[in-house]
Amino acid sequence: MTSDNASDFRRHISVLAQDLARQIQKGEIREALPHLERLLRDALGTNRFRDDLAELYGKKGPEEIALSLSQLGLRTTAPQRNTGSGPADDWVCSPSGIRNERGITIEAFGPRFDETISVSQDNLYQLDAEWESHCRRVKEPDPFLSFYRTGVADYVRTYRSRQAPRIHEFIKTHFGSNGPRYLITVGIGANEQFWHFAQRCYALNRGEINWIIADNPKDIAKLPPDARIENSLVLEFSRSGKTQEVVKFDEFLDPAVKRIVFANSGPLAQLAERHPACLKLEMEEAIPGRFSKNLSPIMIAPLDILGLPIDDYWNRITSCIESWDLTDLSSPPVVFARYLRAAQITNGANHVYLGCNDEILLASCDEFVQFWNEGVNKGNDFSMSRYFGLPRDSHLNIEGILANHGTKAAVFVLRRGGDSGFNHLFRAPSIQPIN
Repeated sequence: MTSDNASDFRRHISVLAQDLARQIQKGEIREALPHLERLLRDALGTNRFRDDLAELYGKKGPEEIALSLSQLGLRTTAPQRNTGSGPADDWVCSPSGIRNERGITIEAFGPRFDETISVSQDNLYQLDAEWESHCRRVKEPDPFLSFYRTGVADYVRTYRSRQAPRIHEFIKTHFGSNGPRYLITVGIGANEQFWHFAQRCYALNRGEINWIIADNPKDIAKLPPDARIENSLVLEFSRSGKTQEVVKFDEFLDPAVKRIVFANSGPLAQLAERHPACLKLEMEEAIPGRFSKNLSPIMIAPLDILGLPIDDYWNRITSCIESWDLTDLSSPPVVFARYLRAAQITNGANHVYLGCNDEILLASCDEFVQFWNEGVNKGNDFSMSRYFGLPRDSHLNIEGILANHGTKAAVFVLRRGGDSGFNHLFRAPSIQPIN
């Protein structure tokens, strides 16, 4: 490629920009021309365009095509790697990957799974400006970030002093020293979604109390036949007291059912006053539901009733918060967020597919999907789903993404090694395949 070729190419771009400006603007075009020329160069400098040229010319690989494009002044922006530290491990991360020694891996790919995202200069400026704004919000601190990151360790002490004594006294009065056989938690939205991951972990370890999650009155019919009034405790959560699924669940229950109702007002609080064996407690008014996992009774009360070590759990949560600094470019949540934001403003991504290969982690993924769709997606048109159709059929899942890969992103949470979900007495200790 000669310098004459590059000069000719620039002239072609300039002529194309003038034609485009006249067609769109129909008037004074001088000010728009430099911007249009840059937009055209950026459009021709994408990895998608490079790969399409490689397919067209067959024998030339993407690297050769990229070299030819660079000689015409078309370059993609390669992500730079940063190093940082996570909990007791060294992390290496960038938009193209995060890894640590424990086998935890976060890897990000472009729409074709083999390309980096081409980011124009304007998009880089936008990402940098948003990053600076974000860092200011964290340091101020932003109240929304405080809801689940500040004062987490202190909340255990608050719960133990204010609500735990009343809860344990209620259980001792109505169930004696053995406690209930069944714990039934009732909620909807974030009030429910937080429980599934913890419930599956608890079931895996086969705790003494059977934990059942319900989100509507129909679930009453699904309760085990040996769940009785005398051996079951129901926990109902609705801060406003107006959540219809929870209110109707309460109305359908026998009045003698023993229950603890977390409601500040509304119909549910009024119902709680009627029941002969009911403890009514309040929830933190200032904390929105989807931010309330660490700083409200939603999570800690069921775990405490199940006899789990809540001090240890909340200390671990605090450790993660302290280790993954939201102002550190190498922090996994930051890399994850910036990658998706780059995909949105550069490729116009409007949907994220979240895949997982582990039934227990899947519940945590569902929790994240609910959090994302109620938060990031609102007014932003950037939705997230875990599957499109039958989870097993790839043609209804990944193929649905790849069919429109230019505007879609995919995130996979994969459990690697020691897959306890595949352990069973029927499983052979070693296999001898025919082929």
